[in-house]
Amino acid sequence: MTDRRQEDLEAARSAIARVERAVLGALIMGDAGVRELGLEVDDFYEPRHGALLGLLLAMEQRGEPIDLATVAVAVARGQSARFGGVAYVAELPEDVVATTYVAHYAKLVREAAARRHAVAALRAAIERIQNGELVDDVLRSLPRPDDRAAA
Repeated sequence: MTDRRQEDLEAARSAIARVERAVLGALIMGDAGVRELGLEVDDFYEPRHGALLGLLLAMEQRGEPIDLATVAVAVARGQSARFGGVAYVAELPEDVVATTYVAHYAKLVREAAARRHAVAALRAAIERIQNGELVDDVLRSLPRPDDRAAA
């Protein structure tokens, strides 16, 4: 891979990490319901972001209020390193440009996840073909595109 291509990939990863932070920050600010965004834990590129979404989903399911104070307490009670630590979580609302854009941010996260899942499936398919499986069999087994990315 060329240095330029590697730089572009790193810039894209950095951009999606910022968008993930903005989604989580907006959720912590309490301006959107967690489930209504249609995000799943594995939609997040950064594991700590996926773990935090899982925590927020659980809090919402239990009927607990979601704001900076309650989330910080929940993170502190759990394995805080899983979520990036209490200080990291407390900084997430600072990455929110406007909470009115949270649905758009969530769509960007879903789209990035769909691309990552597609690349992983295609890499696995290539390996299977290289290991001697019939191309038609491999192609038939590929997952269909994720319609959630368009939601």
